Amino acid sequence: MAAELAPLNIRVNSVHPTYVKTAMASYAEKISGLSVDELGQRLTALGRLAEVSDISNVIVFLAAEESAYLTAAEFLIDGGGISTGAA
Repeated sequence: MAAELAPLNIRVNSVHPTYVKTAMASYAEKISGLSVDELGQRLTALGRLAEVSDISNVIVFLAAEESAYLTAAEFLIDGGGISTGAA
C-alpha cells in the first residue's frame, strides 16, 4: 500500500500497541489476580504497561513533519515485551 500511495504523497505506517493501561488491563488484573503493576513487570522489559499517551505520542509524531520520510513502517509499542508463558 505504501508503494502504491507514495506517488500521491501519502505515507502508510501502522502502530501496534500491546499492553496499555485501559479497561482491558483492569479486566486482566481481575482475572489474573495480579495488579496492573505486576502485569507490567511480567510482560515488559520496561516493567510497566503503556500509558495511553505512550501510544498517542507515536501517532502524533507520525502525523508530524518530522516523520515526513517514514513510510511502510510498523511501530510496535510494547515496552520491550517479553514472553513469560503466562500472565
